[in-house]
Amino acid sequence: MIQPEALRKDEPLFWSPGRGADVWEMFCAAIRGDLEAIKRLLAKDPSLVRSHYEYRTPLSFAVRENQLAVASYLLEHGATFAFGNYLEMASDRGYGDMQTLLENSLGISGDSASSGEVIAAAIRDRDAFRVRNLLESDPTLVQAKDARTNRPIHWAVMTRQLDVIDELLTRGADIDGKRGDGALPIQLSNGDYHFRGWRDVPRNWSTRIINNRARHGGVPAGP
Repeated sequence: MIQPEALRKDEPLFWSPGRGADVWEMFCAAIRGDLEAIKRLLAKDPSLVRSHYEYRTPLSFAVRENQLAVASYLLEHGATFAFGNYLEMASDRGYGDMQTLLENSLGISGDSASSGEVIAAAIRDRDAFRVRNLLESDPTLVQAKDARTNRPIHWAVMTRQLDVIDELLTRGADIDGKRGDGALPIQLSNGDYHFRGWRDVPRNWSTRIINNRARHGGVPAGP
């Protein structure tokens, strides 16, 4: 692995917590499974648990190299699911114990038929009737996470469905609920790295829904 110039310097990084040389040490320690080095670095600067460089994080390296003790420690100290699908990475490599650790720590599942994935798919399909039926049959789905730690409220915001947002809020969804990367629903109105608002939301969708609400006196339109 080649050390980037920015990670050779003992200077704060622009886009990431931590100083360049410390972030590099975190990466190398995660790869080696050097838990003592991780502890020493985090004692010096706890924000390093959230450090990253070009979409790589200490946790991503720990998962890639199947370093269970390091991954567990990072998760216990605030590591986030910031970039990429670490669960998929563990599954693709056949790291069963790592996959279980991630699922248990983040409250997610890599199963495409999991409850979090099912309701997420219904929201992305803009099937408000199906979303409502799923919630009626299992009210706990309002907090169910998909493999990227999105809850239904995150998907409702990313897909700009005001009627679904209202439905979820009346059922107890947390408007300030954070994803694994720390993102709040309000921060996702333009989508995220994987779901782009400009690309994946129908061009006229937001205007049409807002107009429907106005015509109905602020009451969400039906499905």
